[in-house]
Amino acid sequence: MPEVKQEFNEKLIKIFSFFNVCRIYEIEGEFFIFGFPKERVFENGLLIEIRFPKCELDEFFDIFDLIFHYLGIKPYVILTDLVNGKTLLKSVYGNLNFLKEYNPLLNLIWNDQDKIWMNHKLFNEKFEPIYPDLIKKGK
Repeated sequence: MPEVKQEFNEKLIKIFSFFNVCRIYEIEGEFFIFGFPKERVFENGLLIEIRFPKCELDEFFDIFDLIFHYLGIKPYVILTDLVNGKTLLKSVYGNLNFLKEYNPLLNLIWNDQDKIWMNHKLFNEKFEPIYPDLIKKGK
């Protein structure tokens, strides 16, 4: 939920603390909805992750809609039936043998100047970043 008013954070935390397995994250960033003229930037948002047992979720979604409508929160997205990661990788790569051989530590080389291990695919010989920052810095 992007663009949540700060005063509603505590209310939403109290409401969703009812669930046994629930994680709430504060988020900020930007998003784009097709049909809008440009990206929208937000400073205060929430990501709420709830683990439900096997049950009918329609009644919960109706209640969530009422809560968000009452608090004036829109837009929001409810995601269900997320893809199993292993199934997705298998459909892309054909098999999962590469997972047994992959070692992310092989991407690191020692930086004598800073005395740390660094990913050499992200920096040039002078250890300057190759790619621009993903998060824009304020002016």
